[in-house]
Amino acid sequence: MLKRSLLLVATAVLISLQARAEYDYIEIGNLAYEVLYSDEGPISAQVRRYAGEYTYPWSITVNIPDEISYNGQPCPVTSIAKNAFEYYRVVSITLGKNINWIGEYAFNGCSVEELTLPANVETVYQKSLPSCKKLIIEDGSKPLNISKIGGSGMAYDWNLDYVTSLYMGRNVTGNFAQGIFSNISDLDIGVSVTEIARGLFAGAKKLQLVVLPPKLEKIGDSAFSQTEFSNLEIPPTVKTIGDYAFSNSKINTVRFNGTEDSGTLIVNYGAFYDTSIASAYINRDISTGYYNIVGTLFTSSNASLQNVEFGPNVKRITEMLFYECYRIENIILPEGLEEIGGRAFEGCTSLSSVTLPETLENIRLMAFSDCSGLCNIVLPENLSIIESQAFEGCSSLKFVKIPEKIEQIKYGTFRACSSLEDITFSNGLKRIEKEAFASCSSLKTVMLPEGLERLESYCFKGCSGLSKIVFPSSFTTFFGSEQFGGCTSLKEVICYGETPAKPSYGTQGLPFDSETYSSAKLWVPEGAVEAYKAAKAWSQFYSISGVDKVEVSRDEIAISNGHIVSLSGNDFDIEVYTPSGMLLYRGKLSGSPTLSKGVYLVKNSTVKKYIVH
Repeated sequence: MLKRSLLLVATAVLISLQARAEYDYIEIGNLAYEVLYSDEGPISAQVRRYAGEYTYPWSITVNIPDEISYNGQPCPVTSIAKNAFEYYRVVSITLGKNINWIGEYAFNGCSVEELTLPANVETVYQKSLPSCKKLIIEDGSKPLNISKIGGSGMAYDWNLDYVTSLYMGRNVTGNFAQGIFSNISDLDIGVSVTEIARGLFAGAKKLQLVVLPPKLEKIGDSAFSQTEFSNLEIPPTVKTIGDYAFSNSKINTVRFNGTEDSGTLIVNYGAFYDTSIASAYINRDISTGYYNIVGTLFTSSNASLQNVEFGPNVKRITEMLFYECYRIENIILPEGLEEIGGRAFEGCTSLSSVTLPETLENIRLMAFSDCSGLCNIVLPENLSIIESQAFEGCSSLKFVKIPEKIEQIKYGTFRACSSLEDITFSNGLKRIEKEAFASCSSLKTVMLPEGLERLESYCFKGCSGLSKIVFPSSFTTFFGSEQFGGCTSLKEVICYGETPAKPSYGTQGLPFDSETYSSAKLWVPEGAVEAYKAAKAWSQFYSISGVDKVEVSRDEIAISNGHIVSLSGNDFDIEVYTPSGMLLYRGKLSGSPTLSKGVYLVKNSTVKKYIVH
């Protein structure tokens, strides 16, 4: 009850104070004021109009003081009334430091060379400011709100179009559907500015240089659209670049500066649409968040990018960042990079060389697809994930070594790499998925690694140049069918496994074409011939031969029933030694003798040990 009584008393006192606040109209010098006062004294004063003498055409000087005296007490001058000086011929204007807001049309129709807005000015209303060539917005912590401009799409403060020189010492806010500083040629942005408002400098075609302040955090939608300056540096403090922020501009070079603490820069839809960025420096992570041409950063800049340099703070290349940037020829990605996002370099047809750092862990979906000029790429040993279609259509790629940590080669990863001649697999590989190497027509020999367990449908389909395939002893499963369909040159199939690999379930199709079954030779361990002849995936081979020990080098020599045979079909020079080093034969493989039981060393390009049982 006591608390309620105290609340009622406090409310009554407040109402009483408000009731005693009154207005008084006075004139001091050549200005008329409306003073708000109470029993305790004056509260604030507003400039109502010009009260001095003038002669046609009404040329006047306006000097608004910081404060006036009212009944012997100081009273701050805090505002300027609506229409206060409209259409006067004002020679100069000085605003007191306590001015907080300027009413509608206050200086409409007036014109001065220079105007300074003090730090306390928070709001200027529609057409409240005079036309001026130089505008100084003093440093301060309170944003300047240029109100009622563009809010309805109809009203704009055309008076500010005459500003050619601007110092902006703090944030300027408002709904700028069109740039209100479109004629500036000299722009100085103070160090306290943290945000460039939507459309603020849109259409400023005379602006040749922009230096963004060191504390800037946000660049609003269309903030610098349709501008003419060519070089841009984004400070490391910037967190967001808005939709179409620099669209239709003349930016040629851009630097995305960053530090370890910068975090990810969010570049929104069409931020650089229809620009011509040729050179970029990137030293932080960038996220675009859009998956189409207009939304991407560099592709929306007419794919004009030629030179890219990365700094040490880049951890991730975002999705589609360089999508179809077909002028890029070489990329060196920085140490510390961990991931290349989906479609990041897709369609970069001139890209011939990519240097990947040892820190790279993931290459995402279609990251380098259709990079038709890419000749060679070294995949780092730390790489653990290569997602589907990552190198699909890289038609100039010739050599690939798969790192140890890669357990799966996913769907279409190297599909249509028509120049791919050599693949080196690691023993960490467990599975090759659907169409992984389909249409790699230049492959001649594929030696699948020990540890591989499964091949999925069409994984080597259409590899028309493939003549030899070697299966490890670990291989157990054909999942699906036609793993080697369309491999019209296949002549040698070599299996290490004592137990034949099987289809994942019995009704599936076969891994090889009928032509392969009829013309290719199948080599299997001597003791497993009958098992292969009875196995579904292998039984249709017309020629199944056993060898005592399958040893495969680059020349693919094997021993069959004491005969040294070439698994490549080529004849070449060999040497045969006893384990003690005594030479038994030197000459062409085709002329080598039949070997009795024992241990032999056979040398061609390397030395291999063979046991004849």
